[in-house]
Amino acid sequence: MTRAEARAPRCCTVSGDRGVSDRRHLAERVYATGSVLAARQRIYEHCGRLDAFQDWALGLVAVPAGGRVVDVGCGNGRYLRQLAATTTAELVGLDLSAALLSDLRPRLGARARLAVCDAAALPLPERTADVVLAMHMLYHVADMAQGARELRRIVKPDGTVLVATNADGHLAEIDALVSAAVRELAGGQFTRTQWARRLPLSAAADLLDRLFTQVSVHRYQGWLSIPSAAPVCSYLGSVRALNEGALPGHVSWHDVVTTVGHLLADVSVERPLRVRVDSGVVRARR
Repeated sequence: MTRAEARAPRCCTVSGDRGVSDRRHLAERVYATGSVLAARQRIYEHCGRLDAFQDWALGLVAVPAGGRVVDVGCGNGRYLRQLAATTTAELVGLDLSAALLSDLRPRLGARARLAVCDAAALPLPERTADVVLAMHMLYHVADMAQGARELRRIVKPDGTVLVATNADGHLAEIDALVSAAVRELAGGQFTRTQWARRLPLSAAADLLDRLFTQVSVHRYQGWLSIPSAAPVCSYLGSVRALNEGALPGHVSWHDVVTTVGHLLADVSVERPLRVRVDSGVVRARR
């Protein structure tokens, strides 16, 4: 977390379930810059699995040569960039954050068409996508059922939709550290906001099962082995906008992150912090 972030006024923070799905807050704070999202993603570099989630997830779908892939909530374009390098598909990236798309555009050039939009009203004709990706984003849509209906609307009858989210217990050890830090600072209980609690993996499967005829759940589990406090503190700094508003009045998110750093003072390469990864993809076909 930067000093500027630590000094930012708390009145601008929207926390809890509203913060997870508030369009303006998501676009202007939670996903305001690519660097914040990248800090959130970097913690997964410590996963002991040989297959990164992104590679594993794309392996669940066959992208037809010359077909169309639509990445809804494409963020900083990790999936689009990989597809651009490995397929001949037409690529479309859609996101609520104009800032993220502005950062992404020069990295993809003419290889993808990018547009700002709300996932509940996609600016595409029906039945025009061979593959639709909704990777760790459907829980951000205020009306998740409507978001899922839009995914179904744009996919071809023989196409595939992938929806990624986390299962209960994902990063539970980090949650426990945050709770311990708040107890130390102010007493009482505190549970940090995790967006996927709006739509855990089992609930995502149930949602898509109402709209698609073929639905399967694919679990991605493993452990992070983190050799120092820095990656955890960087990750927590990136989720400040969703959490600080729910803290006791005299406690800042900067205080919490600093305290977590102290709690992890003994972590090392020889004694790493182990954090569970429990995520997955729901694959659906019409």
